[in-house]
Amino acid sequence: MNQKILEITEKLYQEGVEKGEQKAQEILIAAEVRARSILEDASREADKILTDTKRNVAELKINMDADIRLSATQALSALKQHITDSLLSGILDQKTTESFQDGRFIKETAAAALLQWQKQGLGEMELLLPEQQKESLEAAFKTDAQTFLRDRCTFRFSDQIQTGFQVVFRAGKYKISFTDDDFNTFLKGFLRPRAKKFLFGE
Repeated sequence: MNQKILEITEKLYQEGVEKGEQKAQEILIAAEVRARSILEDASREADKILTDTKRNVAELKINMDADIRLSATQALSALKQHITDSLLSGILDQKTTESFQDGRFIKETAAAALLQWQKQGLGEMELLLPEQQKESLEAAFKTDAQTFLRDRCTFRFSDQIQTGFQVVFRAGKYKISFTDDDFNTFLKGFLRPRAKKFLFGE
């Protein structure tokens, strides 16, 4: 009987060991499969990250190149504009200021404008001249006033005007200003494209 119990015990033990080994083997196989799957997933993820990074770097390079080109173009354009404006200012500012200190220039410019507007029948006008140039302008305007200052146009001096002159249209209640700054702005706008073409071939 003891022998029988020993055999049964041995048999149960052996079966338990075999089942344990089988289970261990199954666990090892499952672990290997899982490990392989994890490695494959990690490898795929790494490939995706690498591909995405390469694409992002390529896009960033394209965008940076475009930004650099745009910035360079804008900087060059700004530099050309600055050179052109500096050149025009250097030439025009002094000449315009000198011209607007000359009573004869102001008289001739005002006369040309007023005669043209009188021909168009724009109604009563008032010519405003700088108070600080009253002495030189008064003589110039009084001698030739009859040629362009008719009954529809009067002139007076104003301390509101520093240089040049203004024409006030009474009917429309508006005025047109002819100061050295106005002329500079007008002339620069007119000459800027020509100066750019001359300087830069544009």
